[in-house]
Amino acid sequence: MRVWPPPSPGTLPGRALPARPPAPPRGGGGPRPGSRPGRARLRGRRRADLLGALIRDELPDGGCGAFLVWGDPALYDSTLAVVEDILARGEIALEYAVVAGVSSVAALAARHRVALNRVGRPFVVTTGRYLAEGWPSGVDDVVVMVDAQCAFARYAAEDITIYWVPTSARPTRS
Repeated sequence: MRVWPPPSPGTLPGRALPARPPAPPRGGGGPRPGSRPGRARLRGRRRADLLGALIRDELPDGGCGAFLVWGDPALYDSTLAVVEDILARGEIALEYAVVAGVSSVAALAARHRVALNRVGRPFVVTTGRYLAEGWPSGVDDVVVMVDAQCAFARYAAEDITIYWVPTSARPTRS
């Protein structure tokens, strides 16, 4: 785990434990061998194994721990599901709270000084994978996340405005 920007020495109480997320699974684990939902569930189980072991082995009884997670807990955050998986196993008892920061969706709108939707109209938050299948029906405004293949480019000839933040403009992680 890296903290960005690095804190001043002595400002973080306790200690930080580096934990690399498990590699994305290849092949089976889902309703169809190799399916995206199946791979996601398998990766979630592996993350639960890893985080559960850190809690069990590194956190003293009555202690307090934290996970620093990139992303918005209200959007595509599997960390909440991983913590629920840990609890459902019944091996570890813990209480947890979620402290949200500024979501990437809010940061995008702020960076471009735009509202995400037109007055009285809905907007959809989706992934590039779903956008590649077609524009969502019934909405004019779409926020696309996780679009490594740039599916939005499919709509370049249409009368739409695309606001985006290229990867090179985001802080780097190592």
